[in-house]
Amino acid sequence: MKRQIRHNVFETNSSSTHSIVITRSNENLSIPKTMKANFGEFGWECATYADPEDKLSYLYTGIKGCYYDEPENELNRLKSMMKNFGIEVEWQENSGDFWEHGYVDHAGELNEFIEAVLSTDDTLKRFLFSDDSYILTGNDNSDYDCCGVGELSYEHDEYYKGN
Repeated sequence: MKRQIRHNVFETNSSSTHSIVITRSNENLSIPKTMKANFGEFGWECATYADPEDKLSYLYTGIKGCYYDEPENELNRLKSMMKNFGIEVEWQENSGDFWEHGYVDHAGELNEFIEAVLSTDDTLKRFLFSDDSYILTGNDNSDYDCCGVGELSYEHDEYYKGN
């Protein structure tokens, strides 16, 4: 019996799969002056999210879902970091109803990723503003692998949610 130990991963017994890659390089970061953070729906779709606003929306939606009882600490930390970067962000608001802020499938499993990406200014910048950092979403019900990260030729951290 082969034993596999994984670090820095989140996973469930769900059919949705999400892979998040964060480059370790802080070169060639493209930092905008303004951004929008919207609530999205990140579930079973086969998609690649590499645009800074898409990645910010994933993080924003994930925080609201992961910490739905009390997201204020993480949201305030994210908002403060973005302000310190000199970026004006338009944050989508809601009435507080859980289902009005989109979802990241199994967002409750995102706490390690959220803590890691909000741990330093550098980590958040590399996640949001590098073309080498991205999110792949998919599911294991497809006939093809639409969420495989594959081999990357640069140093990176990877977070994965699958079954």
